[in-house]
Amino acid sequence: MLKAYIFRITFIVCVVLITFLSLAPLDVDIDPNKLQIPHLDKYVHFCFYFAFAVTGSLACKELLQMRLLKKSELVKVFSGAVVYGIIIEIFQTTLTATRQADILDVAANTSGALIGIIAVWCLKATRIGLK
Repeated sequence: MLKAYIFRITFIVCVVLITFLSLAPLDVDIDPNKLQIPHLDKYVHFCFYFAFAVTGSLACKELLQMRLLKKSELVKVFSGAVVYGIIIEIFQTTLTATRQADILDVAANTSGALIGIIAVWCLKATRIGLK
């Protein structure tokens, strides 16, 4: 029972962190002398939504008290991640003055969620299980 709460709390923390970091004011004073990684924000989006998909899948598994997640449940988690990513991008344009929606961010979010779901599915398929 404790494991179920841990997975749910981890998922909620992940979602709150994504929301906060996506909508917080963007610092426009970037030091050009620092190491600049091209498209770093796309990697960050990918990682955020990878974590969203994995933690969401684990929370869903424990919430439904299933030994292994069904494909339909993984599709629901993936769809939720994609819709959430789109909503956050819309909020960036409408609720913030320093951020804009970017279709490439949506693509990075979707890719991260897809790879996260595939990773969970592969763990299921190899019968390692998600303990």
